Amino acid sequence: MSHFSLLRRSRSQTPTASVLVDCQVVLLDNSEYTSRLTGDTEALTLFNGVCDHTDVPRDARRYFGLQYVDRNDGETNWLELHKPIYGQQKDKTLSVQFVVRVFPLNPLRMEPIVQRWILLQMKDLLSRGKVKVSLQKHALLDSYFAQATLGDYDTDKHGLGYLEDLLGSTFFGHPSGINSNIDVSETSYVQTVTMLHQSRKGMTAAEAIQAYLDLASSVPFYGVRAHRGATTEKGVRVVICLSLRSLQVYTQDEYDEPNELLQDYEWPLVDSITASKAKFYFSCATNENHKEQGTVCLRFHGHFGFQQADRVVLDALCYRNIAIEAVEKHPSRRQNWTKEDGVGAMRLERAMSAGRDRRQNPMASLRKQMRDSNGGHV
Repeated sequence: MSHFSLLRRSRSQTPTASVLVDCQVVLLDNSEYTSRLTGDTEALTLFNGVCDHTDVPRDARRYFGLQYVDRNDGETNWLELHKPIYGQQKDKTLSVQFVVRVFPLNPLRMEPIVQRWILLQMKDLLSRGKVKVSLQKHALLDSYFAQATLGDYDTDKHGLGYLEDLLGSTFFGHPSGINSNIDVSETSYVQTVTMLHQSRKGMTAAEAIQAYLDLASSVPFYGVRAHRGATTEKGVRVVICLSLRSLQVYTQDEYDEPNELLQDYEWPLVDSITASKAKFYFSCATNENHKEQGTVCLRFHGHFGFQQADRVVLDALCYRNIAIEAVEKHPSRRQNWTKEDGVGAMRLERAMSAGRDRRQNPMASLRKQMRDSNGGHV
């Protein structure tokens, strides 16, 4: 055996316990949590450390995760909690983000601290265009966020430009085509949010957070994680949408958004979830007795298609496990499980927007609400 082979073997057998990994975790409020751990430490140790730091209760931790950007294809991966931290990013510095992985169906039932993290996650998704809402809802959400973060409007503290100055560009920015249905000037939008913020006087931070989440949870595709880039066996481009309600498959429109609903399976009817190479498989029962089953195969394309298929499996298993656990604890939820066609709501919203007179001031309805409320909460 050559000297080079012996050297290569000795390096490959270096125990990960001797490797120190500097872990940097960006939290949802843009602060950081840092820790230095040995390479053989399970990622769960890091995750629990972050949850302790952020006061996330034990029974709510299943809704959160640690995420990082894959260097190969630029997509996001989840840190696998039951694997050693060293090797998951192939570096002695681990950089991840603490995020909401699964959105609860009813966020108002969660603990106040969990509601706060969900609020920040929704704000981040909205700012980055991952969630699209009407201009009216956008302004209402921003006013609740301002009240929850800054408290009552104060003429001495909140002068011109206070929203961006105090909240930062990360947490405040006027709507654009990527996250709203209408473009509006920054000046007009800031004035409207300021007026709405003024109308929130007396609302506590907890009340403002709950009002934000109540409105946000009504947004089409709230709590849905979408995976794009797959096709059916017939070559139809589709979007795989996962939520705590079900696994859904939509056709993909020209903007890569979900269009027509093709398949919708509640999690209790989904029996197995697997991936092979670049193909994602799931088998589902056609009735609650699980006597008749069918298998669906969706294929991802490109050099890293196999990674996309694996990501869908990890996400689908996560959603399914939480959903099944909820059904087992509360059997009545299975009978009352309601399905919402988010696409239908989105189409209705688009139709209303398309039919609106472009010459009409899009802020008029909001101002009317404030006048009608006589200074109360809109």
